Amino acid sequence: MASVVVDDSDAGRFELQVDGALVSTAGYSVRGDAVRIDHVRTEPAHRGHGRAAQLMAGLLDQVR
Repeated sequence: MASVVVDDSDAGRFELQVDGALVSTAGYSVRGDAVRIDHVRTEPAHRGHGRAAQLMAGLLDQVR
């Protein structure tokens, strides 16, 4: 399975896409040089497989 974390800055969220399907999202806001993660959501069919952790790892790589 190919997965990628994408920053959709227009929507204010990071997305985890697996094989082209949207699996998990993390809403965020930016203030100065700080990024605040407001919420994380994983589609019910993909819960319990570490997808939120995968999203957060990719998100942190991009934010750093």
